[in-house]
Amino acid sequence: MRRSIFFLAAALLALFIWRTASSSVGIRHYLHLMLPKADLYQPIIQEDFPFSEKNSSKLYQLKARQYDFYQVSIYSNNESIPIGYRFKGKVLIELYDGKNIIETTAVDNAVAYFGSDKNRDRYKEISLYEFPIPYKGKYKNLFLKVTVLEPDPKLLDFDSSYQLRVAVSGRP
Repeated sequence: MRRSIFFLAAALLALFIWRTASSSVGIRHYLHLMLPKADLYQPIIQEDFPFSEKNSSKLYQLKARQYDFYQVSIYSNNESIPIGYRFKGKVLIELYDGKNIIETTAVDNAVAYFGSDKNRDRYKEISLYEFPIPYKGKYKNLFLKVTVLEPDPKLLDFDSSYQLRVAVSGRP
């Protein structure tokens, strides 16, 4: 009888810990890094974006496949950005819950740079901004608006076009 109560209590405690851990985006992110799903790093948005044009802007609906931390980044298909390059432009990131704006951030430096798979002397991705989904633990119906306030003219020295990419962040 005591053994049954002990196992029942242990099972309930394990269930409580798992439930608590899986509801936190931060803990969930670390679980995803340790045990990644097959489609974890597949972007939810990846399309051409005119980062070289001042005031260019696009609005996207974010359809996340899992709750995690996501990053908004500049992606080079040619993986041609040289190591040592630092982003010098300015991009406005706006998050909306439906029609209500919930955050506005002007980004003028990168959060992280991700190296090329083909060439160790090159970057393939420049991460500009990171955010969790659900945002602030409650917003799930998110829209993202990206506006180029000041283009970085050096970007065109390395590649003729870039993509906006939104995917689960690979940073711990």
